[in-house]
Amino acid sequence: MSEIKPNSEPVTTEEVKSLVKIGYALDMLLEYVPDEKLGHWRVYIKHKTSLVRPLIGVNNKPREFTMIERALAWGKRTGIRLVKMDLHFSEYKNKYTEKD
Repeated sequence: MSEIKPNSEPVTTEEVKSLVKIGYALDMLLEYVPDEKLGHWRVYIKHKTSLVRPLIGVNNKPREFTMIERALAWGKRTGIRLVKMDLHFSEYKNKYTEKD
């Protein structure tokens, strides 16, 4: 599994919105993290070419989405300009590909 390596402190949704509002061009990196069931998408925020910050939620844990559509909608609402994904199909599971 490829892993996105953060190199800065975590950032909150409010901080991301503030940075976008004052003109920063931010990118969203989505990393698929497999688990026992279906896995989830972890969100990172990138500025310029090197600063990568994990996004944290209200509980100070990494922000994760079980559906990629919700992650993309969050990015669009927040003002993110570009999205990149890290996904290995050998690890990917979703409700459409997994049969009970």
